[in-house]
Amino acid sequence: MASHGSSFQKVFMGAAGTSTSTGTSVENVFSTFLYQGTSANQTINNGIDLAGEGGLVWVKGRPNASYSHGLYDTERGVNKRLASNETSAESTHANSVTAFNNNGFSLGSDGNGEANVSISTYVSWTFRKAPKFFDIVEFDSNSGSHGKTTHSHNLGVNPGLIIIKQKESGNWYAFHQNFSNNSSTSFRNYITLNGNSAQANAGSEIISANTTQFTYQSYMTEHSQAHVAYLFAHNNNDGGFGPNEDQDIIKCGATQLDGSGYATVDVGFEPQWVLVKSYEYAQDWRIYDVMRGITSVSGTTYSAQELKPNENSAEATATDYVIATNSTGFSLSATGLAGSSTDGHIYMAIRKPNVATITDATKVFKAYELTGGTTNTTTAIDFPPDIILHSNSSGGRYLLTRRLGSFNDGLNTGINAGSKRNWFETNQPNAFDSGGYGIYYKMNNTSMTGSSGNYGGSSIDNISSYHWKSAKSFLDVVSYTGTGSAKTEAHGLGVAPEMMWVKNRGVADPWAVYYGDNTDYLVLNTDAATVDSANWWNDTSPTSSVFTIGTDHSVNASGEFYIAYLFATLAGVSKVGTVSHSGSSTDVNCGFSNGARLVILKRTDSAGLWYLFDSVNGIVSGNDPYYATNETGTYGGVAHAAHITNTDFIDPLSSGFQISGNFTDGDYLFYAVA
Repeated sequence: MASHGSSFQKVFMGAAGTSTSTGTSVENVFSTFLYQGTSANQTINNGIDLAGEGGLVWVKGRPNASYSHGLYDTERGVNKRLASNETSAESTHANSVTAFNNNGFSLGSDGNGEANVSISTYVSWTFRKAPKFFDIVEFDSNSGSHGKTTHSHNLGVNPGLIIIKQKESGNWYAFHQNFSNNSSTSFRNYITLNGNSAQANAGSEIISANTTQFTYQSYMTEHSQAHVAYLFAHNNNDGGFGPNEDQDIIKCGATQLDGSGYATVDVGFEPQWVLVKSYEYAQDWRIYDVMRGITSVSGTTYSAQELKPNENSAEATATDYVIATNSTGFSLSATGLAGSSTDGHIYMAIRKPNVATITDATKVFKAYELTGGTTNTTTAIDFPPDIILHSNSSGGRYLLTRRLGSFNDGLNTGINAGSKRNWFETNQPNAFDSGGYGIYYKMNNTSMTGSSGNYGGSSIDNISSYHWKSAKSFLDVVSYTGTGSAKTEAHGLGVAPEMMWVKNRGVADPWAVYYGDNTDYLVLNTDAATVDSANWWNDTSPTSSVFTIGTDHSVNASGEFYIAYLFATLAGVSKVGTVSHSGSSTDVNCGFSNGARLVILKRTDSAGLWYLFDSVNGIVSGNDPYYATNETGTYGGVAHAAHITNTDFIDPLSSGFQISGNFTDGDYLFYAVA
């Protein structure tokens, strides 16, 4: 049996945990995992303990309009499928989900195409049973007319959303605490998950619920039928999840559009997954998640990848009903929908995972050397990245970021599926989504595919691709809105950042670089020396929880939108620092044991290039190929837009790296990864 995915392939995945909410984090109980179908047995290792704790696996073929949503759970057993977009009865798919494991689930050869066909990419959402998060109850309805039956559950709190499906043919009924006439303990109104209708008034109570049980009235379906109920909690400052046992991880709520078709929702955390539905107008259900692409582009212009649980339609870039996440919730744009611009909507949101602590640099950084070809090229990756820096010999320096939706649309669901170019250029001040050539990535948890003529194409003969994953004390990415007045922004790095790259997303402002001195800045897209200005960092050093920005347009113009990349020293993994070099050589001790795989050097006391070296191209005693990440043309008589291969500027050193005597004397900023 092939194994795809490993325990460290987790941007938005889980890790096995305990059976109670105490000390349990969202990554223990929920996972979004993208995978490629193989038409052969494979195991999806997403870190969720289904064998020990039980739960639900929800699978959808992303580019395939003919594939239904498949729901498989531990109560009904392997191979037992229900489809959220169908009224059909439970069916047996012998080669779909074949096992629930302590670290995910297994798939069979799947001849029907809805879980593991080689021509398709898939998304899986896995919910683990856990108090204050999720539970599954299988039950029989009462045989008498309008009879009621009472069933125990293990949420330990009142449900926020209950979804019920009889295992014979019939509708999926969803009961949300925020429907009119509903509460967390009494549900009178409902909506069908398999349809797009507005809420319906049953006229009387259908479900009553408390912290340990629910009572269901059987007239909603045929009598004497077997049912399954999925119960989702609503945390109201009582979740008790996370490292400090103080986090809410799931919210079920409602919001009203503001009259212009927009709404801002505060759930107290940044979501990784959102289910949303208008309950006042006939509109489709939508599911968004960060792995497939959910982002804020600028202002009220959003971009996100949507799937509709009431339809078997393919994944698409949302245009008329879109969300954007932020540090405390999400914004909703429904301006393209029919109906009222003040419609009420229900939602369920799940918290973004906690940033992990790591000790192995290979789990958060990888350099790939890609060669040209005439066909689409697929490369296995060690983890799904948060950042990709993509350098080619023709001078392109493209920085792609998951938070900006760089891996969605054509970048995710198909090669050349669109012309979306969600990147920055580190050698240009250009705005987000600016010029260059089309970089098309199809990205999942285990591989990336680039289109011919771009990555892997015949027109490019030398491509280096650098991948970073967010981790505590290593890297964090923050998106924020400028105010024009000095302010602080929260981050999740866990330590004070020692280097920051900040970029205005909407206009051609320079890249602002902080490197440990709150009075100075560098510019990533130029060779300029350090500049002293209070307008960039407000002469205030960052802390383990916030960083400060001044009033300069490049970092904090009113109403402008920014992204910040935060780097830090993590013992044995990464090192940010400064060094003075003179003479024949200078040893730079980074605290590593096997040398550096990545080195970035920038002179600070005078003009100088941003040099990037990597061990794939060669950090050796001889010539060390490098890119100048800021350069587009000729520098010092050399065409530094190209990959330079005939210089000996740095040499290997087990504890870090050595600057050779061929390098210009001066003061340098360095960033290295072990």
